[in-house]
Amino acid sequence: MLDWTNGQIAQPEFDLAFTHLLVSNPPIPAPKSLRPILHAAARKMADRFLKTYRALSPHGIDSERLGWFRTMHACRILLISGWRSEAALETHRGHPWFALEPKLRELTHRSHL
Repeated sequence: MLDWTNGQIAQPEFDLAFTHLLVSNPPIPAPKSLRPILHAAARKMADRFLKTYRALSPHGIDSERLGWFRTMHACRILLISGWRSEAALETHRGHPWFALEPKLRELTHRSHL
């Protein structure tokens, strides 16, 4: 798998975790009543992505490593989105990282329990 945004050699779980994290938690504004439906559909699509990868790839996916990388990506995004100043907030208003914050905080909290 090639991830041109990071441009590095890494274990497949590194990219799979990032893709799964973003697809399962789409930073799409939606009315509160539609969010559970949107997130359920997104989660199903993300899980199908992993299932298809497992079926087509000659390499297995280490579930523990996948979970570790998901949490690492969540922490990385939270760290970046936490660098706030008036100028940064204005420049990056509407950036998906800000919309993802609540779900990522939930994910990182669960991983420490």
